Amino acid sequence: MYKIPDLDDDILVYNFRTMDVEELDLNNINDDNPLKLVFKIAKRLLYTDANDNDIFLAKVELFNELVNYNKVKTIDQRKALTYFLEYLFLIQDDNLSDKFKEIKDNAGGVIKMGVDEIREKYLEEKGKDEGIHLTKKVFKLANKGQSISNIAKICEISEEKVKEILE
Repeated sequence: MYKIPDLDDDILVYNFRTMDVEELDLNNINDDNPLKLVFKIAKRLLYTDANDNDIFLAKVELFNELVNYNKVKTIDQRKALTYFLEYLFLIQDDNLSDKFKEIKDNAGGVIKMGVDEIREKYLEEKGKDEGIHLTKKVFKLANKGQSISNIAKICEISEEKVKEILE
């Protein structure tokens, strides 16, 4: 709890709760909760060392995907959840930041995507998640002193792929 020191009365009181997004277990969040999508995208951005363009695309993706959540019924709710991601990842490039604002403000911010495009984005995201997991596993095994051939067997990939990851 934070109280302004110069005031005798408790006129303003702030309660702060923080969380480490990296340590957040998404399995503990219900699939219907739109924050799960926000945190999933935030984790992906953290793990991939995202640049401004990646952050911009992630925000557009989030804004559009929130349409599929029953609990997110209004444009203002979508904006609020997207703003939350914006607080986690600020875009430094003013042009991209303005472009994202334009997307949200024009026509409710919705970018129309076909089912095939949405499926392709989902598979791409799933592939990125799997690639990140595999990379972490390879490095973890290498740091434990496992040989390249053992890492390849454990991860069910070629020795060449292990070497490529470790380079």
